Formats: sequence, structure tokens, C-alpha cells
Amino acid sequence: KSIQQSMLPREFPPFPDKTQFDIFATMEAAKSVGGDFYDFYLADENHLVVTIADVSGKGIPAALFMMTSKTVLKNFVLMANTADDLAAAMTLANAQLCQNNEEMMFVTVFLAMLDLKTGKLIYVNAGHNPPLIKQHDNDFEYIELEPNIVLGAFNQFDFKINEIQLN
Repeated sequence: KSIQQSMLPREFPPFPDKTQFDIFATMEAAKSVGGDFYDFYLADENHLVVTIADVSGKGIPAALFMMTSKTVLKNFVLMANTADDLAAAMTLANAQLCQNNEEMMFVTVFLAMLDLKTGKLIYVNAGHNPPLIKQHDNDFEYIELEPNIVLGAFNQFDFKINEIQLN
């Protein structure tokens, strides 16, 4: 459990010199080891990437698939040249996770990139629950998500990007 927790960002605030946003995350596994994970990092000076995900199953197999999924996703996102490449990064990650997946494990993923200059949020969903956005009046609203497949299930699938403007 401690090895799995050490793979997640735990230093807050993570980017003290960035005043455009504030971010905090935590994960409490239902069992001692599980497959839920999150990640966030700067793709460049102006783009924050956020990943929220959940691997199928529990225990050591889920934890191992979680670490693989997190690493594969981040590597493909960081190789992208533009925010529009986010869907291609998800498609490539899916193909990678399908290889040698005899256990048929899968992961649901919400992957988003926020432009810190404009507030435009580009996102791709792979079967994950819709996240909430806090409105100015302190109400919350779900982000609309198109139905998509999970990562690791079907090798040939092209993901599409969506976008919203944040205030």
C-alpha cells in the first residue's frame, strides 16, 4: 500500500509559483491495495494535466496495472506536441495497455488538460464517471461525457477530445 501511495502526487501545494489554480488530491483505497489513482503535472509552462482513473479489480494485480496505466498515460501525454494530441495519447495508451493483457484488466480514465492562460479545458474520457465543476454560485455541475470504452479492453479505438471553457 505504501509503495502504491508513493506513486501518487503528495506534495501540496505542488506548484507554489503558479497562481492561476489551486489543486489538492487524496486517495483512500477501499482495501489495503487497489486500482484507483490520480495524477497531475505540468505538460509545459501553460498546461496542467489532470488524470482521474480506476483499474478493474482489487489487490496486487490492480495495483500493478494501476502503476503501468499511470506511467503509460503520462509518457504518451508528455510526448504530445499540442493539447489537441490528448486524444491520440489516450488512443496510444489504450493500444499499449491491450498488449499482453491476458487477465483482461481495464482502467477507466478521465484525462484533462487545462490551458492556464485561457481557461480552456480539453478532455478525453475512457469510461470514467463524470467529474464535477464548481460554478460561481457554489453549485456543482457534471461535465458532459460521451460514452466511450475503457482502456485495455479493445485495441482498435480512436478517442475524441471534448472541451469546455472554465471561468
